[in-house]
Amino acid sequence: MTVYDVREVATTLRMSSRAVYGLVRSGFVTPARDPRRRLQFSFQDILLLKTASRLIAASIPRRKVTRAVAALRRRLPAELPLAGLRISAVGDRIAVQSIGRTWDAETGQGMFAFDVLAGDGGIRLIEPGELLKAEPDIDDWFARALSLENSDPLAAREQYLHIIAADDQHVESYINCGRLLHLAREWAAAELVYRNGIAACGTCATLFFNLAVLLEDRDRFDEAIAAYQQALQCEPDHRDSHHNLARLFEASGRVQHAIRHFNHYRRCSK
Repeated sequence: MTVYDVREVATTLRMSSRAVYGLVRSGFVTPARDPRRRLQFSFQDILLLKTASRLIAASIPRRKVTRAVAALRRRLPAELPLAGLRISAVGDRIAVQSIGRTWDAETGQGMFAFDVLAGDGGIRLIEPGELLKAEPDIDDWFARALSLENSDPLAAREQYLHIIAADDQHVESYINCGRLLHLAREWAAAELVYRNGIAACGTCATLFFNLAVLLEDRDRFDEAIAAYQQALQCEPDHRDSHHNLARLFEASGRVQHAIRHFNHYRRCSK
């Protein structure tokens, strides 16, 4: 299981390290510790911390937030696909929405499908039919994000995340957002975006390849090799994956593996 330190979690959630420590002290998560007693967070921990911070910001009583987060911790798997999961405050209830299902975070009971809109008059419910009438123009959003990449990469990333929130299977937004985060050296956030994209979109050689490059840049070479191999399962003639595998296998002394991938790379290049 991949783990993250306090600094990486703070970067991913866009809060201070002090705020992260405060949420941990409040008991919202119980992260593991490494041999030097430093905190190590899982994907599930990141989601729960994000949930807690959003609900506290929405003025939900801390006792209620604590109960909801504890209930979520019991129900959610350790390696959670974050894409497609939305947690919202609706009156005095905390609702969890995933694909095809909406339930009460504390009780686990099903709720009617809805979305939430915050406005000057507080929070109101949007019925499913109303959502259909206001279908977002994803193509225009994506074009705007592309136009912002060079001039304002932070705004481009925000736009890609906006697209993903509206369409959790928009693979190009995962790819581009992850790449921009990688370039900004926001390693944990980039990895999270790539893994969310893989969970939501299924087989995509580019997502696995980009994840592998990120893992390689972080000296996690065995994980990088596995990700390149997954890219090849999606696209057997993915030449860049063959090239990088040949290089990594050569560096680790696995000559036969390196030769096989290098030969495949040359065949794909013809």
